[in-house]
Amino acid sequence: MSFRLGLGQPPQRLIRASDDGRWLAQVQQDRIAVHERRVDERPSFSRVQPKLTEITKRVSDALGVAVLAAPHAPELVELTYANRVAAGVGWADFTQLDRVLRIVAPFPEGASFDNAERTSVSMSSKLLEAEAFVGRLHIAAEPASDETGQLHLQLGLISRRYIRGNDLGDTLDACHRDIVLGFTAATTGDMHKIWGRFR
Repeated sequence: MSFRLGLGQPPQRLIRASDDGRWLAQVQQDRIAVHERRVDERPSFSRVQPKLTEITKRVSDALGVAVLAAPHAPELVELTYANRVAAGVGWADFTQLDRVLRIVAPFPEGASFDNAERTSVSMSSKLLEAEAFVGRLHIAAEPASDETGQLHLQLGLISRRYIRGNDLGDTLDACHRDIVLGFTAATTGDMHKIWGRFR
């Protein structure tokens, strides 16, 4: 059994979406979040960072207080990457997860779980700079399906870094680098060829 006990009012949250559903902005007492969803083209970090700057300026103007700046400087940056890898190209079902992820071993041949319906894996790794702890990289892979029943692997990466006096943009760039390197390290070379990924 679990429960959450809270005293006082929960934090107010403002969520706004663009008309086309591509952008979602969330503002609350202790965070500003910007999400880009795939509409026509793939989401890109190169568009998310400027959108965060734009939303921050609009919030600051509306409140009459500079947010994400002293004395309200951010302490932690989180960058999340979420991707769905459809079964059928390079892998057929969750018994072949090792064809997508390097961090998973192949299923043993002749095992009694040849028809696995769900396979999930997650890991966390400390982020260090000059042997000092600066944050963590989380990688999670979980089964999913769409309305047609098409199997997908929901692959998520989250980089969380403390700012500790660094520039916000530099910290965001470092989180992006963590995710690119983590994605490349966690997924197989064969899938990189299928995706046309050369970075």
